[in-house]
Amino acid sequence: DKATPILKAIEKGHLGVVKRLLQDKRTDIRIPDGDKNNILHRAVLKAPVGGEDIIEVLLKERPEETASLVNGQK
Repeated sequence: DKATPILKAIEKGHLGVVKRLLQDKRTDIRIPDGDKNNILHRAVLKAPVGGEDIIEVLLKERPEETASLVNGQK
């Protein structure tokens, strides 16, 4: 699995870890996993119960970057 730390945290449902990683500007949320899923795909497809909370945090902490993933921009 070519998942970054934030993708792994999302998949495991670790909301606190996701928040901390999003606060670190070195965390690139645009890097997809090995299946070409971005962080939003990962939150919807693989997060346990609570994926909605992770999506809410993504939109709150990194609104422009997250929106660009929805729109297919890089």
